[in-house]
Amino acid sequence: MRLARTCAFELQSDLFCPKSSVKQWQRAVTERKASLEELRRIWGTVAGSDTLLDDKLAAYSRAARQHLPDVEAAYDCLVQRIAQNGAADYAPAVGDGFPDGVLPATEGHLVRLSALWASGPLIVSFNRGAWCGYCRLELKTLSEAYPAVTALGASAVAIVPESPERARALKDTCGAPFPVLVDRDLGYALSLGLVFWLGDELKDAYLKLGVDLGRFQGNDGWFLPIPATFVVDKDGAVLARFVDPDFRRRMPIHDIVRSLHEPRPARPGDT
Repeated sequence: MRLARTCAFELQSDLFCPKSSVKQWQRAVTERKASLEELRRIWGTVAGSDTLLDDKLAAYSRAARQHLPDVEAAYDCLVQRIAQNGAADYAPAVGDGFPDGVLPATEGHLVRLSALWASGPLIVSFNRGAWCGYCRLELKTLSEAYPAVTALGASAVAIVPESPERARALKDTCGAPFPVLVDRDLGYALSLGLVFWLGDELKDAYLKLGVDLGRFQGNDGWFLPIPATFVVDKDGAVLARFVDPDFRRRMPIHDIVRSLHEPRPARPGDT
């Protein structure tokens, strides 16, 4: 419905559009809707499969490249731009102190991250939003593995730059037993060097797909966080991290669990 409204607006803006162009537009809308429906079906199949997170992400990426090749090509250019700018280099490294933050949860109360990691290691997962199939795959897989995480005395939070309602939808869709926190205007992600501008090409592509970040996030900036995962120990030091400009790749669950078994890394000033 949202896609149809977007395309209808584009059609109305050109009153002198020839009939052949109208037919091409109608065919393009129909094909795009069919591609989106097929991609949603594939996501459900992939999400329910008994495979590793890497395999799920790869399968979904192949499907997206098949059904939305223009969007995936734009993604490739975006990833290259972010990598060339070295955006991921500014995030806290292993052994660094992790910045504290206070963010609202979907239930409305405020959560201080240091209060969580004071009780044991904390997994902090930055995600793009409920609309992102890759983010949903990551959080659903982490949710399914969460008993193994809590058995090691650890906990987790996910952080998204969307409204509480959309963050709650993400939590429900993934069955997350851990808090999903709201980073409106990406202030906290910015403090970690994880924010980038999407660009006009992908903005236009997203709007045609019904992904309106302005409405989802409550601002017109069209900024997103680089999806990243940090494992923070009870003293606030980074035990492990995964920061990749290519959002189609995420930290494997077995790497997260392994980091919880490893000794605390040395920090500057330790003797």
